[in-house]
Amino acid sequence: MTKHTEGPWEERAGSSVRNGGAAYTSVVGLDGICVARVPIPEAISRRATAKANSRLIAAAPDLLECLQEAFAAPERLHQSEAFMNKVAAAITKAKKG
Repeated sequence: MTKHTEGPWEERAGSSVRNGGAAYTSVVGLDGICVARVPIPEAISRRATAKANSRLIAAAPDLLECLQEAFAAPERLHQSEAFMNKVAAAITKAKKG
């Protein structure tokens, strides 16, 4: 299986570019390489959904890391404040607005 681009990933606020008339926002890895481009619709009512999608994509490596830790030691999930803080941070990253 091919390894994904190392996290963390981040949504580049204000990184929308025009490409053939369409606007996109980018999600990039630590190396600055674009891992995803999310189209930003022209309809204002759908732009918030597109931005939420790019935040969720950017949080994917953080969420994966939390799931891997949970799978490795399920009996310790609620015993570790540090782990719960990591989970909360990953969820916040995915949902921040």
